Amino acid sequence: MSLLEDVKRIAEKATGWKRPDDPQALLRRRKPRAYRFKDDGLIPNHPRWPLLIYKSVVRLPDSLDPAAVFEELFESNRWGDGWRDGIYDYVHYHSRIHEVHGIARGSGKVQFGGPKGRIVTLKAGDVAILPAGKGHECLEASDHFLVVGAYPSTGTYDECTSMKDRKKALTSIPKTAPPRRDPVYGKDGPLLRASRIIAGATSPPRAPASLVVFDYLDNFIEVRIDVVRHLVKPAPFPPEFRRLMGGVQEIAILPLDVVHDPPAIEAAMKTDRDKTGLPRHETCALCH
Repeated sequence: MSLLEDVKRIAEKATGWKRPDDPQALLRRRKPRAYRFKDDGLIPNHPRWPLLIYKSVVRLPDSLDPAAVFEELFESNRWGDGWRDGIYDYVHYHSRIHEVHGIARGSGKVQFGGPKGRIVTLKAGDVAILPAGKGHECLEASDHFLVVGAYPSTGTYDECTSMKDRKKALTSIPKTAPPRRDPVYGKDGPLLRASRIIAGATSPPRAPASLVVFDYLDNFIEVRIDVVRHLVKPAPFPPEFRRLMGGVQEIAILPLDVVHDPPAIEAAMKTDRDKTGLPRHETCALCH
């Protein structure tokens, strides 16, 4: 199948046949699902960045080649060195580069994170973004299951499968530079928001009375401590981050039911603002 798809890709690029003029127009707005996996002794996984999966994020009209849609989308966001194929049926990972999978056709059950990881069914229109170190293997796939893969402009391709690879991988995985663009949503995508915070990008100063609350994707919201103290037990803010976040003194993780249901917090904040005349606190949507 790979050879046939390679021939199709060459012909399509030469003629423009069945390739989209504007791949961004085929996108649906989706929040990614984030999955974290620990080092299981064989598969390191990434120590900080989660696997992100966008479900049904790309429309695939019959008039276009679905593989070409993903290729144009990824290339428009500077993810290249693309390929068309399936996913290997043995667990492996890349220690020096990140990877994206766009499901062009069919469906497959893919285990992420290694033998102790999670099985996810991927279908046409889905996208999975794998940080360096994330184990993956295809357990089962439909006929004609087709995946388009691509890589960011930074990094070096490698393939790790054994304990022999592990020692070097443990060093190279955390050193792999974050992508400069989300392969789906570009420079403002969730992948970039997560990596900027984790990598220590400069952030505007926060008020000393604030609580910066991280969700499991490492997005954050700023809320009044007295609004959320009954929901979480704040912990001291790590000193190495204090210089990046201004006057913030505390940090906590919201439980998932709060992450998925922020209206209660927003309502309390609105009431607080109305009573005191303070400007509205900054918020941004959380997802898991």
